[in-house]
Amino acid sequence: MKLVGVLEFSAPEEVVVVPDWVLEALDSTPGSLLEVATADVPRATRISLRPVRREGLCRTSDGFDARVALERGLWGIYTCLSSGDVIRIPMGDATDETDEIDEIEVLVGELCGGLSELPIPTVCIVDVEELVCDVGESLENERERLEEERRREEERQRQLAEEAARQQRAAAQAAAVEAARRAKEEEAAREARVREAAQAHAASEAARLQQLLAAEPPLGASATAVRVQLPGGRIQRRFEKSTPLAQVRLWIESNLPHQLDCLPHQLDCLPHQVRLWVESNLAPEQHGARHGRFELVSHTPGTARFVAALANEQLTLEQAGLHPSVAFNFDSKAPVQEEEGAAAEGSSMSELDMAASTPLSLARTLSEQL
Repeated sequence: MKLVGVLEFSAPEEVVVVPDWVLEALDSTPGSLLEVATADVPRATRISLRPVRREGLCRTSDGFDARVALERGLWGIYTCLSSGDVIRIPMGDATDETDEIDEIEVLVGELCGGLSELPIPTVCIVDVEELVCDVGESLENERERLEEERRREEERQRQLAEEAARQQRAAAQAAAVEAARRAKEEEAAREARVREAAQAHAASEAARLQQLLAAEPPLGASATAVRVQLPGGRIQRRFEKSTPLAQVRLWIESNLPHQLDCLPHQLDCLPHQVRLWVESNLAPEQHGARHGRFELVSHTPGTARFVAALANEQLTLEQAGLHPSVAFNFDSKAPVQEEEGAAAEGSSMSELDMAASTPLSLARTLSEQL
């Protein structure tokens, strides 16, 4: 159904002459049968028009008013307007022969009429006392504007996504740095605990060995002065000349944990296979400290060279010709392999995933795994 007005009653009987746009709106063709009926349509009080293309209202002449031009184009051509229709309106002054008259397509928007201010689908624009014509944005401009808004929104969303990704990467990096810092602090604290335990053990072991030694005698004819050059420095003490060399060696062992910064006697509590692997990673002087297999080589000027070892540790200082004084150099000896196949057992320790290469890190690894 289409509501239109009657321009004039000059057509032959039973014939209706309509513009092409009406036929298009009715989806009909010339010669088709049409049913015509009268209808009451409220008179318009307000209409909204929107050009389809932006060029339709572009005029360079001074004083051009698009609203007035649209209103003039409606009079005498249209009697009724229906919301949603696209109509053609001539633009230009028909009385001006030099001005070319163009047609523009206009979309009919919201319509108001009668006593109600609410929108209605169809209004009559003939013999209206006062008509308000609103000219809105062209459909072409609206499409371009919406497209531009869509592009801007997509760009904004892309920037937000990039910013969120950047913040996520920054947070991940900060978390990694914080985790590394905490791991480093925990590692330092663990090393400090291991070092304190090592020092406490070394001090305890040194005190235990010192208790096994006889009291240091005062200066006198029966006292022998002994000086020993260890890898970490020189130590010296007096012994009775009747003191066996075993006591001198015990005294040296009580000083080795401080001089070498190792835990030799702590290895006794480890499993045999682990202990063999640990010993294979100790320095030569640490081997000697652990097994007692070290030699003391005298270098006192004017005396014969003497080597104090396990084989002659029962000799006294006097029997060894070291009275009244002697100076030793400490010479560590690698331990004799304790049992057949120990090397194979030591090499297999790689399966335990122990990568420690120093006594301190080794003790730390063992303290975590045992």
